Parts: sequence; structure tokens; C-alpha cells
Amino acid sequence: MRIVFVPVDERFCTKDYFLMLADAFSLEVVHPQSYGLKKIPADTDYIKRWLWDIRNEADIFLISLDMVVFGGLVPSRIGYEKFKTLRERLEFLRNLKEPGKKIYAAVSVTRVPAYNSSEEEPDYWEYYGKKLWSFSKGEKEDIPEWILKDFLWRRERNKKVVGVSLELVKDGIIDFLLINLDDNSPGTLVAREGEEHRRRTKELGIEGRAIVKNGTDESMLILLARALVDQFGYSPHIAVEYTFPKAVNLIPPYHSNALEEAVWETINSCGMLSDGEDGILYVHNARGSERTSEAPFQSREDWLRDFGKLRNALNSGKYVGIADVRYANGADMSLAKYVVKNVRDWEKICYYSWNTCGNTLGSTCTHLALRIMADRGFLVLNEEKLLKYQLAVFLENVAYQTFIRERLREEARKKGCQASLIPCEEWAKDFVSSQMRDFLRENLPDFSNIEFDVYFPWHRPFEVGVRMHDLGKKAK
Repeated sequence: MRIVFVPVDERFCTKDYFLMLADAFSLEVVHPQSYGLKKIPADTDYIKRWLWDIRNEADIFLISLDMVVFGGLVPSRIGYEKFKTLRERLEFLRNLKEPGKKIYAAVSVTRVPAYNSSEEEPDYWEYYGKKLWSFSKGEKEDIPEWILKDFLWRRERNKKVVGVSLELVKDGIIDFLLINLDDNSPGTLVAREGEEHRRRTKELGIEGRAIVKNGTDESMLILLARALVDQFGYSPHIAVEYTFPKAVNLIPPYHSNALEEAVWETINSCGMLSDGEDGILYVHNARGSERTSEAPFQSREDWLRDFGKLRNALNSGKYVGIADVRYANGADMSLAKYVVKNVRDWEKICYYSWNTCGNTLGSTCTHLALRIMADRGFLVLNEEKLLKYQLAVFLENVAYQTFIRERLREEARKKGCQASLIPCEEWAKDFVSSQMRDFLRENLPDFSNIEFDVYFPWHRPFEVGVRMHDLGKKAK
């Protein structure tokens, strides 16, 4: 089985998570070899030609429509292409579709971040971002007319792109579609447009084949799980456990719906069932009294000491996926420390704690689904590759996002590097590598001799990539 994979962009979390996880389960994946860079779009003509040339060798297509249509996620927010051009790029899928070959696709609803920064948005977001967010919630704001006109034009264009995507589902061109609500919150245009798209799926009679969910960066992983469930005709059966079950109705940061709803929409998107026969999804959620919602600024006073529920899950003999969503943008260090001290068989558990709740849930569920399918004989597991992948994720999610990133920013500022690391990138790589090795020696001494290197996909501190090489000999 050959999988054709077109990621949402070139980042480690959107491209390499997918490739490393798929490789660990012996899946053959091909993908384009040329992408854009953050605000610079990929060559969509090249992507189209590449898909056309590879079509006869493909069994399953997993395609980000943001890449095919706009050249990437950030370009989907800032480009000036006319809708007619975008529609033509979408309609290309009608030519790509062949009998017996399925197309799984994802498309994002353009986000409305609540801060002033143009790093990933149109230039005017540097000055009017927060006001545009308030405007999207129905509040009156003093915003220049030309900016409002551009803002609303982009939103209308995005709605049309999603609308055409839904038509392609109805016509049987796209077999399954994820509509991703990118970094949103209750009451915003993103959330309201999401509801419009849900109503449209009902009108078209495609509710089971097009799902609207919170999150974006994890969407291609979810499509991988869904495609394999369909391919093998087997849905992994999992149970769901929460650290704080009374708090499942809280709305996580960057989401417009409650945690429990987000969990079920992710399970459903992956094609999994929830009767608990095969494994456990352990959701480490917020109780609501935390002093912050962001992992890098967590207080030791909020650290937990009792992980009885997780201990029971780990002792159950089942596969366990730990989704650490107590904070955004990193791990709850009290949980991470418990995990590294108590997990002995990394083949049977997985742990994620990155960016948003939706990102973490999607990657955890996919990893858990693939591990269960391997146990059932549908996939072939490579234990060393899976361990390398989990270690890379752990270093990026727990070590980097939770505390190394803020240290890097502080030291980089002293060198005159703030938004960009380009003037001091080699130093930054050495700094992060050294910090990660210290983390391994303190928390995972058995793996302190592993060989790896780091890089910055977008040449900035926010995200890092970790290339794993040799696991080395276990430290004595």
C-alpha cells in the first residue's frame, strides 16, 4: 500500500511527525520534495504536476487542500489569489480521482488570532489584530475601512473554498474531509463559520464524510488513522479516562467547544470506537483552578502528586495514549516527570503535549490507533523507529515547548535576535541541543547517549525540529 501525502506545510510537526510515525509502522509514504517557507507559498503548479505524475502509483491520497490551493497554511491567510483561481486548483481533484483510489483531505477555516502580530497574518494584523478579533465577536471597533474590507473578503473567500470542498465530498471525489477550525475561541467568526459548515454538511447529507473539528496542525495524522481504519475495515476500540472528569465541560485555550466534545470529535474523526476493548485514551485535563493556561508559565503549586488513575491505566496491560492537555504549548511537568519515572515499556504507551488541545488529541489518538492496528496484525511495527519517534516528540513537546523555548528567547534577545533566529541560528542550535541533553541526563538517563540534531523549520524560536540518529548504548 502506497500513501501519497501532501502536508499542510513544511514544519516538523505537520510533515515530519507524519513521516516518522508512518515509517515506524512500515507504511510506504511518498510526498513532494519542494515546499514553501512560512509566508512564501509552495509552487502549487509543481504540487499539481507531482500529484498527476504519481497518481498511478498511489493507493491512498492524503491531501492538505491548504497546500494544494494556497501553497501552505500561512499563505492561505495572506495571499491575493482570486476565488476563480482557487476553484480551478480544487477542481483538479476531479481529474485526479480514479475508481478504487480514495482521497482524504483537510481544509482550514482561517483563524482570527487575538493579538497584534503580522508574523503569520496580513501586515495590518501588527496594528489591528486584537481589534479584528473583537470585531469578529460582534464588538464595535475603530478599524480603517480598507482593512475591514480586506478582512471580510478573505473570510468570504475561505468560506467559498470550504463550500467547494464540501461539494467535492457530495460528488464522491473526496471520500473524507476534515474542516479544521484553526486557533479559535467561542463567539468568533471562526466558530460561527464552523457552525455554518456543519449545517451545510447536513444539508448535503454528508455528515459522516465531512467533519468540522477544532485544530489544524494534527489534521493529516488524523486522516492517516481514518484512511487505515477504512482500508483494513477495523476500528480500534478505546476507553477514555480523565484526570479531572468533573471539568470536561471546560473550554480549552484556542478552542470554541468543551473538552469532552473535542475528545469525541477527534475519536470520531479517526474512525475509532469507544467501548474500551483495545486501549485507553488518558486525557490529562485542566481542573479549572490553574494559575495559567500556558505550560511555560505553570506554577509548581499546581503540580499534582496523585496519579492513581493513570497508574491504573498503565497497569491495565492495554495500550495507553496520554494526551496532556492541562496546559497549552507544552507539558504539565508533574505529569511528565511521573511518566518518565513509571513507564518502562514505551512500545505500549504514547505521550503528547504540544501546542493546542486539538493538536495533542489528534496525534495521541492516531498513534494509539496505529499501535492497536499493529497488535491486530494489520501493520508491521518497527520498535526502534517508534522509540526514536516518541523520544523526538518527547524532547520537542516536553523539554522544548515547556521550558527550553523561553530560555532560548531570553538568551537570543541578548544577542539581538528576537522574532527571527537567522543572525544567530547556529548558536541557537547548539544551545537547544545542550539543553535537551541536560534534560535527558536528568529525566531519561537511559537515553542520554542518543545522537540527534535540531533545526528551526521557520528560523524562529516558536518551533523546533529534532532529527533522531542513533539511539546509542544505554547509559550505565
